[in-house]
Amino acid sequence: LEDGRVVMFRPDVHAARFLRNADRMMMPGMTAEELVRIYEEVVRANWDFVPGPGSARIYLAPGLRASKNLLGVVPNPGFIFTCVASPVGAIFAKKPLDLCVDRDFHRAAKGGTGNINAAGNYGPVLRVTAAVQGRGFDDSLFLDNEDEYVREQRASNSFFVTSDGVLCTPPLSHEILDGVTRDSILEVARELVEEGKLKGVREGEIPVTELKNMR
Repeated sequence: LEDGRVVMFRPDVHAARFLRNADRMMMPGMTAEELVRIYEEVVRANWDFVPGPGSARIYLAPGLRASKNLLGVVPNPGFIFTCVASPVGAIFAKKPLDLCVDRDFHRAAKGGTGNINAAGNYGPVLRVTAAVQGRGFDDSLFLDNEDEYVREQRASNSFFVTSDGVLCTPPLSHEILDGVTRDSILEVARELVEEGKLKGVREGEIPVTELKNMR
């Protein structure tokens, strides 16, 4: 911050989400309090690499990886926990993004694990992303399996603003990542509605046919 303090962004909420993900993938967990303490220790250990105010931030990436040799579709009996810290800047240089609606590939399916922050959700979209970026777009916008409703991008949730000033985002499901940033944007947006700076907030299905009226 401008006053020299280093702060973390909602570490308790991030910890709770990490543990929900681990439980879904049948990986061992710890308490949210223990995980937050680990985040704090990693930040302190990397204090000299924390960027100055307004320039960038340090991204913490906790992870669980199977560690035991095992051939079979069963839970692994051993895991290694790591937490990587890395300075990062903005992912995209411009806002809003130029998105390409993808009808040939679906990032996640109803009833699956598209809502889990697991490595298997990211690898399959790399080729699709490279193709649309080669055509000049920032990212792909994936739809549901029936190609009727908006879902999200390869690694971020979707937000749109209607012509009359309503912020819209698809509802959480097995196809939508339960992002902490998503939740934070919705909280701030509701405050802006109360202040009269935003017309409204809608967390509901967005038909792809309505995108032409949004930005």
